[in-house]
Amino acid sequence: MSLAVADLTVGLVVMPISSAYVLTGKWKFGLVVCQFWLSADYSASTASILNLLVLSLDRYWSISKPLEYLRRRSKKRALVVITFVWLGSFLWIVPIIGWHSFWGWCPQAATRCL
Repeated sequence: MSLAVADLTVGLVVMPISSAYVLTGKWKFGLVVCQFWLSADYSASTASILNLLVLSLDRYWSISKPLEYLRRRSKKRALVVITFVWLGSFLWIVPIIGWHSFWGWCPQAATRCL
């Protein structure tokens, strides 16, 4: 479910704004949308990648140590891992907000976001 939410965020939030930017060739949405777009893009993409990593590790442990891993696997442990995935992914928001403070432009758009 966590992977689906991450990918759905990219598809429904990030891609429409990206498409409008690519088609027009200019950033026309202002600073707030720029920072929201970058935050959503980087966070959801990172969450998607980390979710795939967690799923891969889960499958690996399920196959390599099935009885031991089955005893250790729980809903609480899964929720903790998913929480860390999303919290780690949201760390992108700090530098994205800070970029504007230091340079005054939206790095993805390469134009002023004002």
